[in-house]
Amino acid sequence: MSDPGDGQGTSSSSDEDELLFAASAALLFGSHAELYGGPIQKLCSLLAECGFVPQHHQKRVTIEEALAMTLVMMSHNMRMRMIANRFNHSTETDRVGAIDGTHIPACVPRRQQVAFTNRHGVQSQNVLAVCDNDMRFIYVYARWEGSAHDARVLDGALTGPNHFPVPPTGKYYLVDSAYRNLPGFLPPYRGRQADVRGRRRGRFATAKELFNYRHSALRNVIERSFGVFKRRFAILRGAVPNYMMATQINVVIACCAVHNFIRDQQPNDMYFANPDEGDPISQGAIPPYPEIQPLHSPPEVVEQWTAMRDIMATYMFNAYRNTRHRA
Repeated sequence: MSDPGDGQGTSSSSDEDELLFAASAALLFGSHAELYGGPIQKLCSLLAECGFVPQHHQKRVTIEEALAMTLVMMSHNMRMRMIANRFNHSTETDRVGAIDGTHIPACVPRRQQVAFTNRHGVQSQNVLAVCDNDMRFIYVYARWEGSAHDARVLDGALTGPNHFPVPPTGKYYLVDSAYRNLPGFLPPYRGRQADVRGRRRGRFATAKELFNYRHSALRNVIERSFGVFKRRFAILRGAVPNYMMATQINVVIACCAVHNFIRDQQPNDMYFANPDEGDPISQGAIPPYPEIQPLHSPPEVVEQWTAMRDIMATYMFNAYRNTRHRA
């Protein structure tokens, strides 16, 4: 992943902020830096309050980091690539969004109820959605039965006449472990969860643990999108009126369109500002579905893609260890 420094969800953010305040003060005031930690913090607050550096839940660089990077650039005439490496942030990204399935309650005829009953015993549509990095839905595929596996729905989207937005070569969507690691789709490593205490301290024992942690932090954008989506539109979470199935499908798509419109027109909307992280009806481990292989990639191509993920994980972990050693 090209966002190896993304620290979303870590509990050490306050400690990191203090370090950034200290670094910024040192750059501005040299040997008198200890006298100016407060003013630096006040400057960060002032910039945020006045809207000079807009902050929102999707922003990957905090205002403290932005100020520190700016001061480094001005004080040392450092190029952006060097600053990105120093602060463990990337200047670009190869991820074009995230994919997941969500279940929307459905009302179906008795003869179809078994097929539409999901693993939670609820009749639903399994809706495949793709969102970009700013919580906009860029593709929605409704109508699948609730019993369908997420990977089966993705295969239907890829092989059907649905104009699925296949990522360009070298780019990818973040997906969960229900999907296979294939070109254009990047899942986490299976069965590699970091120790809870280690996560809280920002410590990771292996490259795969660190990769999965950062992968989860980035892929969480689709979970937040679903959270906003369902909180806003009650029809997507309660008892479904006895509409024809075609109408139920169109309701989902219409809600997605309104969701995107509000995102574009009202970026500070209350639901987007405070998104729920989670989709109760879709949570829980989904068993793998090895029979489905989207795009039917040749084995050698799959091996190359798998090797690329390993290279990414190793690069992240080496940078992480070097940063800890310097600290």
